[in-house]
Amino acid sequence: MKLLRLKLGVPFRSLPAGFEVHFLREWDRDRFDEFHAYCLAGRNGSGKSNVLEALAAIFFHLESMYLEYRPDGFEYDEQKNPGGFRAEFCNPDAFELEYLIPDNVAKRGSFIAFYKGQLVAHIRITKESGKRPIIRYSVAFQDSEKEAEELSGREVKSYLPRYIIGYSSGDN
Repeated sequence: MKLLRLKLGVPFRSLPAGFEVHFLREWDRDRFDEFHAYCLAGRNGSGKSNVLEALAAIFFHLESMYLEYRPDGFEYDEQKNPGGFRAEFCNPDAFELEYLIPDNVAKRGSFIAFYKGQLVAHIRITKESGKRPIIRYSVAFQDSEKEAEELSGREVKSYLPRYIIGYSSGDN
């Protein structure tokens, strides 16, 4: 997986609403399959770790939405478990996230994008405050302006990354 962009629609810790970071610019996308570490540098307290924490919270929320087996007490119930998981509430509660991920499933019609022998999907996730995230799929690097297709719950699991690796130093 290669992160492309994160934009916050609400404040998250020290990051203001409207904060946006581009991890892989369009002119570098032809090298998406190479290892390129993204380094956040700045003064203490400038929000570097908060970017990683926002990504971790978003992916945890997405993974939780599509768990096949949920532990007792996980599900929201107004009477029995008011603190349970609800797909429509996340922290941060509004965001846009885009990434490229290998597409192991022969997907969507006759158009298939191979890049250096690899099938690649472009995933766009948008979440508005108080609503469930919407996860859209399009073929990466396609020339046409074909509309991104919303994924079903069953399809989403195959487009979530297996692992997220990040490192933060300091007091975290």
